Amino acid sequence: MAYRTWGLWLLLCLILAQTSMAQETTASFTIVSFKVRDIKTNEPIVSSAAQIFTENLNNGYKEQNSDYTDADGILIYKLTPGNWRVQLRIDNASTEQIDYFAEQFINIQADEPLLNKSFYVRPVGVVAGTVLDPKGKPAGDADVDFNCKVNANFEYPAETDKFGAFKTELPVGKCKISAAYQGDVGSITADVRQGSLSQVVIQVGKKTSTLLLVLIPLLIGII
Repeated sequence: MAYRTWGLWLLLCLILAQTSMAQETTASFTIVSFKVRDIKTNEPIVSSAAQIFTENLNNGYKEQNSDYTDADGILIYKLTPGNWRVQLRIDNASTEQIDYFAEQFINIQADEPLLNKSFYVRPVGVVAGTVLDPKGKPAGDADVDFNCKVNANFEYPAETDKFGAFKTELPVGKCKISAAYQGDVGSITADVRQGSLSQVVIQVGKKTSTLLLVLIPLLIGII
């Protein structure tokens, strides 16, 4: 009788193990094949280092990995079913900073073993800045706003850190960066270059009248 009971328990354990394996197979992942392209030229970005950040919008799970695009600009990644936010940064080893950036939202279905997606990335540079108060001291938690000539739909920082600093990727070209701190405002225009780091300082509270800028050359001419 004892042997029979033991045999039933063993059979039950085997059934449970098989059920668990079947559930794991059902709740598997989708292989996503990203074709990475330059949004300006439509050319594939081949054999380049890539930083991939993913966030599951259903449960908040986040992950960051590094990989390389292949000779055809293909990047392979695995995602489980759900809604995902995917950020992709491409780095050329010959430059000092990130060269391309883009963000994409993807819905993965449970019955989708393979998904082919184009991932268009935009040329970017990196801007590191400091906001100072009228006395020249770092303005911690100052509000910052970015207005770039190219509308890249990036998610920029909304404020400085406690040391008055910020750092972000910006699309290549002219970007006006504005800051506000305790009622004082200031701004600067940055010339963003691909793969380069630009450092800027914004001191709030110091304004030069537009009328004064017009009158100064006239006054110099009269003198």
